[in-house]
Amino acid sequence: MGAPTLIEFSAVIGLGLSAVPAVLTAVNLLKFRRAPREPAVSQPISVLIPARDEAASIERTCRAILASDGVELELVILDDDSQDETAAIVRRLAEEDSRVRLIAGRPLPTGWCGKQHACSQLAEAAVHDTFVFLDADVTLKPEALRRAVGFLEASGVALASGFPRQLTGTPVEWLLLPLIQYVLLGFLPLGMSRRSLSPGWPPAAGRCSSPSERRISSRAAIPPSARRSTMASNCRGPTAKRA
Repeated sequence: MGAPTLIEFSAVIGLGLSAVPAVLTAVNLLKFRRAPREPAVSQPISVLIPARDEAASIERTCRAILASDGVELELVILDDDSQDETAAIVRRLAEEDSRVRLIAGRPLPTGWCGKQHACSQLAEAAVHDTFVFLDADVTLKPEALRRAVGFLEASGVALASGFPRQLTGTPVEWLLLPLIQYVLLGFLPLGMSRRSLSPGWPPAAGRCSSPSERRISSRAAIPPSARRSTMASNCRGPTAKRA
């Protein structure tokens, strides 16, 4: 039997390397924490949504939030200079339900990225001490907010992030969206990320995963200078909080 060829050697190396994310994914799934099924939530929450040209989805998102059970909430939507009917839709919803508020975004200051600026304004406008940031195209089940906040209370952490179910409707989405979970589960050791205070572990994993922040996290522990200029809204804040 002759010496292995370059192709055979490369295949063995490739197989070994591919096993690394597979093993880490299995370990991460064992450490994955599910939200409690029937938590008793004691605190009211502010659901905060930055929206820009989201007329196609904003009403569905808002009505799903307002149908949440077992939690007292306000819903604040910031209209970030939308050119469609986003603001008009939210105004109509606010007339129907007093829990809904619409605020207009201020002009973008120098040195800020748009979404970070919008989230900062939403945090300033929030009435309650617990924040739940959501994207405008996320549709919640009635128990989602109760379970998310229940997890936050039970774990005692200041910031938690959830993994939503991703609905894929096109071949491009089928190919690209699963890569988010692949990267997070296959290359981010969740156990080390949770235990370490090093700013080298930044992600609030799954930004479609909607971070829930207590007021102290948003206003005090994470300074605006640490989050205003980054395009990754779910990375720089946790990095600054660890530091």
